[in-house]
Amino acid sequence: MDDFSNYQDIFGQLRLLKSYSHILLCFPVADSSLRESITEALESATVKVTAVFPWLTGKVINEGSGPGNSGLFKIASCPRWAPPNTILRVKDCSDECPSYAEILKGDGSPQLLDPEILAPCVAFPQSYQETESDPACVAAIQANFIEGGLLLDFACQHNMMDASGMLQFVHLVAKAMHGEEFLPVEIKEGNQDRRNMVRLLGPDEPFADHSNFQRPSLLKSQKVPQVPAHQGEWCFFRFTAQKLAELKSIASDPAAFDPSVSFISTNDAVTAFIWKRISAARLRRLNNPDAFSKFTRAVDVRSTLGVAPEYMGHMVYNSFSTLTFQELDQAPLSFLASLMRKNLKNDVTEHAVRSFVTLLANTPDKTTLMYGGDMNKVTDVGFTSIAHSKLYSADFGIIGKPEMIRRPHFIPKTTTVYLFPKTESGDIESLICVSEEDMKELKADEEWSDYAKVMG
Repeated sequence: MDDFSNYQDIFGQLRLLKSYSHILLCFPVADSSLRESITEALESATVKVTAVFPWLTGKVINEGSGPGNSGLFKIASCPRWAPPNTILRVKDCSDECPSYAEILKGDGSPQLLDPEILAPCVAFPQSYQETESDPACVAAIQANFIEGGLLLDFACQHNMMDASGMLQFVHLVAKAMHGEEFLPVEIKEGNQDRRNMVRLLGPDEPFADHSNFQRPSLLKSQKVPQVPAHQGEWCFFRFTAQKLAELKSIASDPAAFDPSVSFISTNDAVTAFIWKRISAARLRRLNNPDAFSKFTRAVDVRSTLGVAPEYMGHMVYNSFSTLTFQELDQAPLSFLASLMRKNLKNDVTEHAVRSFVTLLANTPDKTTLMYGGDMNKVTDVGFTSIAHSKLYSADFGIIGKPEMIRRPHFIPKTTTVYLFPKTESGDIESLICVSEEDMKELKADEEWSDYAKVMG
């Protein structure tokens, strides 16, 4: 049996990440007679990827948990997915799902994408309870054939792979389906020993302030809730390339910049706009201008630590911005964008990341730490962007490029904002979850509607 002990890291040990990340790629398949050929191509590509990266066929286990200790997540070999078996699942959903044409007509609205049908496992924030008979896979691919199309769901266990790691996994499958060979750097970094990826602080090095990551322990309640309470409503919005350029132009006015900032990105601009308009919607409803809103921005820290982008493990840290609703309402967009750029620069340093990983290593009860800390569902926003990904340009051989990229309609988690990969035409779509009341206010917000189009 394979020994996967070298894939146990420290960065991915946050207990509340015991779940899965998903991304759903949508392809038109007009000719149903191609299903067999597509299945064979998917099977061949999956075998090729897992032969080179065998840890993808493993199971995720947790060892050492008990009173005051959340345990450590590790990968162990698992015959269920090891050769000659596979992590690929193929399913005919023609009688269970809307047709591809109906999904396109509905702009891929989350409500059209039932995870009970389309996904092989749960998704964050819902956890799971693994057993010997029902182990937790490291990764899974589910190919769902529907009338007129293919919905290809990729799922990755979140302790073992972050969003960038998952995107690299998808990239490898696309290369295999397109008949390309993996680069030496992809093989090396994808199989990298994770045990010492982050150099911990020495005894004379001071810790950074990580109070923003702290939250109440869940071990004291004896049981981490497997299925969180359903909170809020999901909705997709589209920012066209033209509207993104307009936001970038408005947010680039240096007159209102924080003095330490000379440049902001398009991502800074749209991020600031989303925070400002969600907060405006909440302010109208709550009428509490002095309430503080915390904005948590997930950051891939591979470049911060000198780690190659092809590395497939966990490498995420946070930048934090906090203002009152009144401050957010009155501040120019350029000030907010520059503030986010400033906080990103100040928060995400090599020392801060090493300090956080050292704290995580030294904390037995890792339920007391989490990205964003203790999020307030009424006021806060947690933000993740994969807009930089070129996934819309990925060629999957026989099925071509994805026409639409989505996420199945998993349980809502209020405070969540995702930016999806930029389309080849330059548009960016955002999946947002806020309370039903906040969503109603957001959709009615004229300034929001000037830039963001409701999908579905």
